[in-house]
Amino acid sequence: LKLATERALECIEYLSNVYKGAVQYESYPQSKRDLWEANFPQGQFGKDKRGASVLYFKYGKADQGALVRNLGYEFFVAMDWRRAMYYWDTLFQEGVDRGVFLQGRSWVLDCEGVSYSKIMGSRWIAPKQKANFPSGEQ
Repeated sequence: LKLATERALECIEYLSNVYKGAVQYESYPQSKRDLWEANFPQGQFGKDKRGASVLYFKYGKADQGALVRNLGYEFFVAMDWRRAMYYWDTLFQEGVDRGVFLQGRSWVLDCEGVSYSKIMGSRWIAPKQKANFPSGEQ
């Protein structure tokens, strides 16, 4: 119980970083945000049987490694936190609308156009992100 409490407090404290990152996203130039959206296509469309929106991601059309190098890692982190907060908030709101606690969302990954070089070119991002999370966990 002591370890679980310590872990919960560590994560709660970390949420201030999440919020700051999400707010920081809005300070970036619209041109950067537009470039990301145009080249990393994903969005929530339709609903599954539970009433949760489905995340659709054109993974094969994206080149995450090149985008992050071009736009900057700090921009990516801010965008990722903003998207994460939107993801979880909309899931929560959809659960309230349905009167249930929704856990997770269905994802559709369109892999047309994916390549080994794109995958290898973005491999550095996840370990760098992981190093910033409490105990290395998102």
